Amino acid sequence: MDAKIEPMPDELPEDKEDRERLVEARLELSRLLRRSGDREAAETVLAESLRGGLWGYQRLWGELWGLMERREDYAVIRELWLASPRRCHARTPLLRTVARAASVAGEHDEARALMRKAILVQAARTRRLRSRVNRIRKSATGKAREIVSRPGLEAFEQRADVALAALDAEFDRLGVRTFLISGTLLGHVRDAQFIGWDKDIDLGFFTSEISAADLQAAFEQSEQFDVRRLDFNTERLRVDHRNGMMVDIFPHYQGEDGRIWHDGTATRWANDPFELRRAEFLGRSVLVPDPPERYLDENYGDWRTPDPYFDARLDAPNVEVTDPDFLDTLHYFGLLAAVNKRDQRKKRRYGELIRAVGDDGWLERIY
Repeated sequence: MDAKIEPMPDELPEDKEDRERLVEARLELSRLLRRSGDREAAETVLAESLRGGLWGYQRLWGELWGLMERREDYAVIRELWLASPRRCHARTPLLRTVARAASVAGEHDEARALMRKAILVQAARTRRLRSRVNRIRKSATGKAREIVSRPGLEAFEQRADVALAALDAEFDRLGVRTFLISGTLLGHVRDAQFIGWDKDIDLGFFTSEISAADLQAAFEQSEQFDVRRLDFNTERLRVDHRNGMMVDIFPHYQGEDGRIWHDGTATRWANDPFELRRAEFLGRSVLVPDPPERYLDENYGDWRTPDPYFDARLDAPNVEVTDPDFLDTLHYFGLLAAVNKRDQRKKRRYGELIRAVGDDGWLERIY
């Protein structure tokens, strides 16, 4: 497949919507080139887009991170980041994305330095907004939440339904079974819907039916999904539907002891052997581990009691740490999320974990 590489315009559109359309066109061109097998050209399109003045668009940086196939590929992102305007270095989404790419490349000191900056920038912003928040009456806040929370969940479920239908078609074509796991399975069994704070779909598949590499290659030819590996120390895949729905797909392996395990960035979780059975989730026929309650017992412990503070990397009864350095870096991402949400309990937890590795000279500035 040949794709015509249009150069960046000499001047960026002044209108914000026109710039947004330009960003989308550049992203689509890069994805088209990637699907055709020309990764280098796809990377060039993104790099030229940034150098052409679109520095502030996190989606371009995120797409560039998604193109990384080797740790050495981070050098391109680092070079662009060092060339970017100073204003970019005070934008939390950009700092976080570049830090994620650095951590994937194993550059943990660099990733943590970027995350420290992101956390401090976000903390300062939170302090500026705090006075405005305090002026909002609790009754008005409650009313606003009542109005927006349910439509938000309904919109999420509608997008999820479209994505699941497309995923079913892809996996049926491949002759591979996929099943609900993690938070998606928990929402199905306990709440008969997605968990209120969920932001993606969690699925598993057996590597005895298809390898992760073959599955990734198949999805790279899809026009409905964009696929990438999230890290180089795991074969877990992130598959994004065109409607914005994020799907994490976890390979499930059978170990020498007969147990079935799957892994994440820095940890893995083992389960007793299980078969699959049919269930109904939001009006759709899905596969789930059989019995699902045992799978949840092993992964969550007391899963019947909702716990918004649960962290599968730290709290799961069956968790095993596989990359301690990466896990320490992930605590910085947890702290940034806690600062962003003004969650004092999580701030204390991740702050203490970061302090435990000796990086504590700056933490008092976020409280």
